[in-house]
Order: sequence, then structure tokens, then C-alpha cells
Amino acid sequence: MGFGKCNHSLQTFRASSVARGARKAPWFSTTSERFTVSQVEDGLVGRVESTFVRTADAMPEDKFSFAPTNGEFKGVRTFGEMVKHVAGSNYGMAAAMLQEKIPAEVENSFDSLNSKADIMKLLKDSYAYLHPQEHQREKRN
Repeated sequence: MGFGKCNHSLQTFRASSVARGARKAPWFSTTSERFTVSQVEDGLVGRVESTFVRTADAMPEDKFSFAPTNGEFKGVRTFGEMVKHVAGSNYGMAAAMLQEKIPAEVENSFDSLNSKADIMKLLKDSYAYLHPQEHQREKRN
């Protein structure tokens, strides 16, 4: 893909993001300011966060325990378990950036969280924990 097509794709991506109300990412600025890798990654994480949290929150409480059972789906995670998996990944990435372990209170409570409210809190907290780590990584590098 040539630069012209890439630039057009970014403009299209920006327009669609703005139309959906996504948080404005730093690389879409009209200034000549250069952005750090952490700023760009934080913008990407923010975009995924916005979409994923909204999607998970739209699922009714009684469907958080849903898992397909027909065919080859035996033993797959429930919807709620998948949301917890994403939250766990967020905590894992942030802890890796800090070269620390996942906070003990998160690790110890993970399996006991089953209600939609508890799982959604875990998910939102995981993004709150991840965002500052993106900025801290830039300072260390």
C-alpha cells in the first residue's frame, strides 16, 4: 500500500471514529506535533476500551453466563469469562510494563467475580490500570 492510500485510509478511519464518537486520538491532530509511541498506543487502547466496554455493557446480565454448547463449542468460556479474560490481559500487560506482578487483590478476586456489575468493574478498572502504564513506559525508555 502506497503512502497516498495509507493517508486516505487514516483519513477514512478518523472520519468513521469521529462519527461514532470515539475519543480523538493524538495521531489525528491537524498540527505538526509528533507523538510518542506511548501516546499512539494509549490512543489505540482507548479506542478498543471504548468499543469493548460499551459492547460488554450492552449484554444483559442473564447472558453473561452464555456459552455455546452445540457442535465443537464444548468447554468454551462464557461471555463473562471472556470479559474477565480481557481484563486479566490488561492487568498482565500493565504489570509486564512495570516489571511487576498483577496486583494481589485482583489476582485473588478474579475467580470469585460472577455478576455483571463485578465483571464490568473489573474491566473498567483494568483499563484505568493500563492507561497510566503506557505513559510510565515512555518515561522509562
